[in-house]
Amino acid sequence: MLAEIVQAVRMWADNAGGLGVLAVAILDSSILALPNATDGLVMYLTLQHPGWWWYYAAMGTLGAVVGSWPLYVVARRGGQAFIDRRLTGARAAGAVAWYRQSAFAAIATCAAFPPAKETADDARFNSPTLSWPTRSRRSIAGFAETQMII
Repeated sequence: MLAEIVQAVRMWADNAGGLGVLAVAILDSSILALPNATDGLVMYLTLQHPGWWWYYAAMGTLGAVVGSWPLYVVARRGGQAFIDRRLTGARAAGAVAWYRQSAFAAIATCAAFPPAKETADDARFNSPTLSWPTRSRRSIAGFAETQMII
C-alpha cells in the first residue's frame, strides 16, 4: 500500500513540473499546511532535471507569495482592530512601537517558539460534546491566535 502511494506521488511529481511546484506552494502558504512538501518537490524535480533548478525555485517562491497574499491583506486591514480588542493603552502602544522598530525580531521570536501545549481549559473549550461547526470555529480561532505576532 505504501509503495503504491509513493509510486503515485512520484508519477504526479514527474508530470507536475513547475506548475505543480506553484500549486503546492500556494496551498502550503494559504489554506493547507504541507510541511516541506514544496521543498521536497523542488529537490526531487531538480534531481530529475538539474538545469531547471532556478525555474522550480522561482515557482516555489511565486507560489509562497501568492498563497500568503490573502492573509497579508486580511491582517493589514484588520490588524489594528485586533490589537485594540486584545491590548489596551500603553501596552498596545508599546507592542506596536516595538514591532515598528524591529519587525524582523518580532516575527523571528514568534517563529522560533512552538505553540503552547493544550491545557485542560483548552480541552474543555473544544469538548467533543460541542457541535462540529463550533469545534471547527474554535480550533481555527485557536490556531490563528498561535500564529499571530502579537
